Amino acid sequence: SEEWASQLRARFARSIPDVAGRIAFLPRLGGAAFLELLALADVALDTLHFNGYNTSLEAFAVGTPVVTMPTRLQRGRHTALMY
Repeated sequence: SEEWASQLRARFARSIPDVAGRIAFLPRLGGAAFLELLALADVALDTLHFNGYNTSLEAFAVGTPVVTMPTRLQRGRHTALMY
């Protein structure tokens, strides 16, 4: 949502001002368009403290590597277990 994007932009401006302008927010994509975008990416980032399960599976399916940092909770270890 635009509200979440606005909040994230403000947070990035405070926490990483030197690179905040390089972060792009894209509109929600349909399944095929999302997979096409994911296939173009050099790397995907697993969402910290959440669960990138489906996105990680999709990234692996199109050959895009995923960077992850396992946490103590199960949901924070899914991508590492996929590797």
